[in-house]
Amino acid sequence: MKYLLKAIFSFYLLLPIFSQAQVITHQISDDSYAHVPLQFPFPLHGRTFADSFMYSNGVVGFGSVNNHWCCSGYDLVNARGYQFNYSIMGLQTDLINYGSGRFTSEGTTTYQRYRWQNISEFGRPENLNTFSIEIRPTGYIGINHENINISQWRPVTVGITGNTELGEYTQFYHGQGYSSSQNVAYITQYRDWE
Repeated sequence: MKYLLKAIFSFYLLLPIFSQAQVITHQISDDSYAHVPLQFPFPLHGRTFADSFMYSNGVVGFGSVNNHWCCSGYDLVNARGYQFNYSIMGLQTDLINYGSGRFTSEGTTTYQRYRWQNISEFGRPENLNTFSIEIRPTGYIGINHENINISQWRPVTVGITGNTELGEYTQFYHGQGYSSSQNVAYITQYRDWE
């Protein structure tokens, strides 16, 4: 099992999927989550999931709730244990909705999309962030950064984990701060190379 990664640093949007999916707005408090059932089985690092959890701090987790991802970006090189397992970190750091933002999800039997729209960096209401994560039954994972504004001193992580005790992770970015007004997409496609 391997993952093929393409990072595209130009104007790029995840292709819209035309469907009758209902957009659901979630009320997610600080350092909390919303349960988002999947309408398809989703494969991730050798396991298959039917449920997901959208965290306020920029993460989609699978299996059970085991972390609130507070309060800064974890370096996946050193992050080990069940609390980091089977997750997609779209922009994992300390985020909060001060009232003008929205947490949304939408999905069908062909895709599930999670969106953080105008969600602030904690303690900095003016630092708004918009990004999304999309998954598909094929194992496709898309992370799309539309507008990111995280202070230089706050750690941020973008990555994907399986069983971290076995070293199953891909870390696209980990560092102090992150800012971009240009669309950046991280596309990972599951491939079975057996």
